[in-house]
Amino acid sequence: MSQESGMKAENHFSSVLNQKGIAYAFTDDWYDFDVLGQKVEVKSCKICVRNAREKDYYRAGRFDFTSIENREKQFQNDIWVCCILHHNDTFMILGLFKVRELKMKRYLRLDKLRKVHMITLDEWLLKYNR
Repeated sequence: MSQESGMKAENHFSSVLNQKGIAYAFTDDWYDFDVLGQKVEVKSCKICVRNAREKDYYRAGRFDFTSIENREKQFQNDIWVCCILHHNDTFMILGLFKVRELKMKRYLRLDKLRKVHMITLDEWLLKYNR
């Protein structure tokens, strides 16, 4: 299910770029996209998820940077992470930040996003679309 959500988030990101007339290449390697000469990893999470042990308990969603090999390459290259929030089939781009802010951690909880220096997609596009 999370792979399917990840693919839908990547599709949402590419459709927004298409709407804005921004060229990109989908790489699907240790990062997902090359946009305006910048490497971008798209990460998505649900608003909240049900706790497996306590059926009536929900926790905030989290972004999962699963593969240690990918995390190392992403960290070394200090690529951009695009965070996308989703609920059912509704997706929203929250913004982008540099991956080194994670200090190689595997998870970033939704409620901890305020600790990273995120910029909006439009701010990011203005910065690199010259």
